[in-house]
Amino acid sequence: MDDPKRGAPKVLIVEWAGATWPDLLHRLQSNQLPTLQRVAAAGLHTALATSSAELSLLGHSLELLNDAGVNIAAPTPATLPEEARVTPDELDPALLQQFPSDEEARSALTAALCDLYAVHNETVVQLSAAETQLAVSRHDFLQHIDAAFTRSPSLSVARRNAFQLLDLLLADLLHQTDGRITVVICSAGSPSRSGFCLHAEHGKRAAELPRLPSPGMLPAFLASLLKLGVPPGSPLASPVPLTSAWLQPDVVRHEKYTSAREAAAAEEISLRETTPADQHPPTVTFPGIPWEAAAVCYVAVANKTPDLLAAAAAKDDGGLLFAARPNQSAASFLVLSRLLADARVQAMDRLFNTSEVPAGSPIANTLQEAGFVVSQTLDVWLTDVTAMSERVRAMTWQRDADWRVRPATTADVAFWGQRPEATSLVRPGTKFDSDLSFAIELGGLPAGLLLIERLAGRPAYVHALVVAPDARAAGGFALMLALSSSALQLAGVRQIVFTTDPARREIIAFARRCGSRQLRQILRLQR
Repeated sequence: MDDPKRGAPKVLIVEWAGATWPDLLHRLQSNQLPTLQRVAAAGLHTALATSSAELSLLGHSLELLNDAGVNIAAPTPATLPEEARVTPDELDPALLQQFPSDEEARSALTAALCDLYAVHNETVVQLSAAETQLAVSRHDFLQHIDAAFTRSPSLSVARRNAFQLLDLLLADLLHQTDGRITVVICSAGSPSRSGFCLHAEHGKRAAELPRLPSPGMLPAFLASLLKLGVPPGSPLASPVPLTSAWLQPDVVRHEKYTSAREAAAAEEISLRETTPADQHPPTVTFPGIPWEAAAVCYVAVANKTPDLLAAAAAKDDGGLLFAARPNQSAASFLVLSRLLADARVQAMDRLFNTSEVPAGSPIANTLQEAGFVVSQTLDVWLTDVTAMSERVRAMTWQRDADWRVRPATTADVAFWGQRPEATSLVRPGTKFDSDLSFAIELGGLPAGLLLIERLAGRPAYVHALVVAPDARAAGGFALMLALSSSALQLAGVRQIVFTTDPARREIIAFARRCGSRQLRQILRLQR
């Protein structure tokens, strides 16, 4: 192997442990991370499907590079010399003030900030050393924030501030090198969300950069960035060229159509890619769908007419946006297959429907034929608020318990969306009206969430009713129903619509006792 130190460039790797691609993409698109946005614009970014066992992307790769003779500086809180550590007294008090005030989280937050700045400062020192070829700055800061604020409704605010602080420190590292460096920002993600890799190299266009197709190719990817002379058969060698041209995926077309007539019709259909800036045709043809929430939308257009036949897109959280004209199976297959191909490239953990899909409907059949599977079958109920109020009067809860009731907030939605018992119920972007929606606490801990949305000219819709296991024994379910009953009556709402699945027996029993009418059965599908 060639001497890796000969003419080798400096490479900086910044690992944001605990960050996920869907969360990062949302923050990039909303301009929350200007430094990272510049790196992404100048280079390449890739979502990475990772296993739940992977805590870091870098461990094995650094071992291989070290064996190859690469000079690596990878400071960690545990390995820092005493003089390099940061104490609480040395922290700027303004740093703590950037985060939500929470006495329970303060001690852990302070310790996390000390570790964050100690590793950052040592990385700056190592970057300036002439012998350093690879500087690694790994931060567990986001994971510490999650742990410190796990019981706080302000978790989402704390995470936003943590991301912005990491972005500021990244700006400082790039400033120290005048931007003349190869930089990689990465994460292994979380057990349920994909990780990512963003990288840029001074003086190179994105098309000239190597591409990282999967976490297993990271050693070869880093060897390419370091311009190591790697012989065939080496653990640092790649079996394929890591170039955009080689790895650029082809559009996957489904050739399975239900009739020869549809197959012929497919030859008269074009597939196009649009962006939020030019999504006027989907909005006109398929109104009521938030196409603007997607970064890219795929549309099928008839070649002989300007008619839009089908459209498909995915939001950052994996929510599927899909619509098609009647009897357009071929067009539906084209847009869905292209969307699924894109999802594989971006390593999206799952796609799921965001609108109602009636069981047995043409759209349900189309999605299932495209590879979506049914994750839940739900019954939709219509209930009279007066009947519900009468039934609630007979229910009890521990009135002397330490309950706290307040209007629900977006921070509550973010917090409960991460709870295992509520993942399938509370999804990012869930709409609700604050005067009809509540969050409850028991003994100072989050105990339940109720989200209800008014719909003009229609019954109000209950998006979520979640009660923590510990609060159920104290009657948290009854308390939530009483709160909703009173609020709905005060607001003049006469009817509500809600869903149940077979596992939520208490809600099914309550629906029947209220004389609720079962309207239809809908499916939740995912891919």
